[in-house]
Amino acid sequence: MEQELQRLIDSPEFRRYHEARQARPFNLFDVLRNAEYEIRHSNFLAWLLQPGESHGIGSEFLRGLIGYLHEQADHANIARMPAPSDHEACQIRVERELHNVDVAVFVERPANLLIAIENKTEEKSPAHVKQAMHYDRKLREEYGDQYRIQSVLLTTSPDGNHSEPGLLHVSWFRIHEIVSSILAAERFGSGAASVFVGQYLDVVDRMLRPRDQQAAFDALVTQHHDLLTKLVTEREKGLQKARRELDAQHYAEYGSTVDRVLDDIRQQPAELRSQVKRYLRGKGFRTRAGGRLKGTKHGGLWLHFSNGSMDEINETLKAEGPLEWSMSFTHRRVELGLYFPWKHKIDDERPVLDRLQKFMVDNPIDGQRAERYPLEGARWFCVYRHPVMTDEELAATPLSRMKVETLERMERFFSEDYLTIEGYLKCLAFDPWGRR
Repeated sequence: MEQELQRLIDSPEFRRYHEARQARPFNLFDVLRNAEYEIRHSNFLAWLLQPGESHGIGSEFLRGLIGYLHEQADHANIARMPAPSDHEACQIRVERELHNVDVAVFVERPANLLIAIENKTEEKSPAHVKQAMHYDRKLREEYGDQYRIQSVLLTTSPDGNHSEPGLLHVSWFRIHEIVSSILAAERFGSGAASVFVGQYLDVVDRMLRPRDQQAAFDALVTQHHDLLTKLVTEREKGLQKARRELDAQHYAEYGSTVDRVLDDIRQQPAELRSQVKRYLRGKGFRTRAGGRLKGTKHGGLWLHFSNGSMDEINETLKAEGPLEWSMSFTHRRVELGLYFPWKHKIDDERPVLDRLQKFMVDNPIDGQRAERYPLEGARWFCVYRHPVMTDEELAATPLSRMKVETLERMERFFSEDYLTIEGYLKCLAFDPWGRR
C-alpha cells in the first residue's frame, strides 16, 4: 500500500489536483458563494466604474477601460468613442440591467457617451454576440439621438475576433490587468478596499486560468481509478498505516489532499443517478441516461427527463429540438438544467430559440434576470440551471445521507421552481411572441 500511495502522490495528475486545491486560500467571495455568478461580477464592475463609490480610485478604472476600448476599436476598424479630457468634470452615471444590459455607463456632457457592457463569465460564442447585438438595437432605439452608443461584449476569451460592426469584444484578461495595476500602485482609498479587490482578483484569476479542480479531478480519476477505489475500500485499515510510513514532509504537505481525493472518489454518481431515475419515473417522467465516469473529457453521467406536459409545449412551439430537463452527475457535482438542444450548424438561423430568448428577456422569470436563468449556449441553449449538490456539499455529506439529501432537494425543486417554470413555458407556448 505504501508504494502504491507514493506512486499516486508522485503522479503529475495528483500534483495538479493538489496545486488546484492549494490555489484557493480564504476568500470572502467563496464563503458567500458569490464567486461564480455573472451578476456578482457585473455588480463589481458597476462599483469600479462609478467614480464616487467607496473604492477611492475616482475615475481611474473608467479611464483605463476607455483606453482599452480605443485599442480594440482600432483593431476592429471601428471609430473611437469620444474621450473626455477630464472624467472628473463629467457627470457619470452607472446603471445595472438597463433594458437587460448588464452594466450601462452614461458619460454626460461634454462626451454624451453610453457604454453598454454585456458580461459573460465564459468563452465567447455566437449566441453571446447575437444577444449583445439585440440589446444594442434596443438601446439605439431609445438613446441613439442623445448618446454615442458603444456596445461591449465582455468574455473570458482572449482579445480579438471582432465579427460584428459596432460591437467591441473585450476580455476579462485585460480587466484583470487594469485592476491589478491600480491595486499594485496602491491607489485604492483604504486597506479594506484593497483587501476586497485583491480577493476579487483571485476569483477572476481562477475564472480565467482555471487550475480547475474538476478538470484535475477528472484526470486523476481517469489515470488512477483502480488505485483510488482500492484506497477507499481500505481507507480505515490501509491508508492510515501507509500514512504513518510516509515521511513527515509528505504527510504534512499532501495528507489533506489525499483525504479530499478519497472523499471525492467515494461518491457514487451511478448509484445516485439510478436513485433519482427511479424517483422521476415514480412521478410519471420518461428518462434517458448516458455518459461515462472515466475516459471522457468531463467524466460525468447525465439523465434527461420529460413528460406529456413537455410534449405539448414542444409541439406548440415547433422547436428545432425537444425542450427537456437534464441532470448531470459527477464525483464533484449534481446539477439540474433545462435545455433546448440545437442540432444544426451554429451559424444557422434559430427562430424558436431566438423567440424563446426574446420572450424570456421581455418577460423575465421571477421578475428579474438571475444566475439561474443564463439564456446562453450554442449547441445546447440553457434556459435554467440549478446546482442540486455542490462540490463542497458532496464532500461533506455522509454517504449514508447522500441519496436522501438529493431526493429531498429534488422534491423541493418540484414543489417550487418546477411549478413556476412549467407555468411560464405554457405561457410562452400560448403567446410565443411575447405580445401580452
